Amino acid sequence: MSAQPVSSANALSRVSAGGRRPPAGRILVVEDNPELRQLSSLVLRRLGFHVDCAADGEAGWEALGIMSYDVLITDHEMPRLTGLGLIKRMRAASVNTPAILVSGRLPFAEPVLREIIGPGAALSKPFSFGEVVSEINRLLPKSRRIETGEDAPPKRATLSSA
Repeated sequence: MSAQPVSSANALSRVSAGGRRPPAGRILVVEDNPELRQLSSLVLRRLGFHVDCAADGEAGWEALGIMSYDVLITDHEMPRLTGLGLIKRMRAASVNTPAILVSGRLPFAEPVLREIIGPGAALSKPFSFGEVVSEINRLLPKSRRIETGEDAPPKRATLSSA
C-alpha cells in the first residue's frame, strides 16, 4: 500500500529516508508540538527509519488507516484525541502495532498501562532520543533494527505483554 495524504490538511507529512539506504522500519510519530514533531522526524529519518508524522491523535488514526507501521510513537496530551485514546482505539480495532507512549505525566500506573498498550513502552518527558531508539529496536524484528552503539539500557517503564 502506498502513502496517500489524509483528508485533514497537513495532518500527515511524509518524510522518506532520502534514498540513502532502505529504511530500518516505518514509524508513525504523533505529536502536537510542531518543533518536537519535526525534530523527532529528523533524528529518526537520519537513523534510517521511514517516518510519517501526524499533528494529533485523530490525524494519527487516519494515518493508521492508510499505512501499516512497525512502531507508533505518540505523545499523550494532545487535542482531539489523546495518545492513550489513540492506542485504545487501535487495540479495539485489532491494530497490534507496538506503541511508545510519551508523556510528561503518565496517566496510569504501569500495570494498567501494560494492559492498555500491549507491546510497547511508556517514556516520561524529558527523554533522550537514545531511549526512544532503544525502545524502537526492542520492538522491531531483528532484521529491521539499527545499530546505535549504545549498550546502556534506557530508563523507562517497559510494557511488554505478560
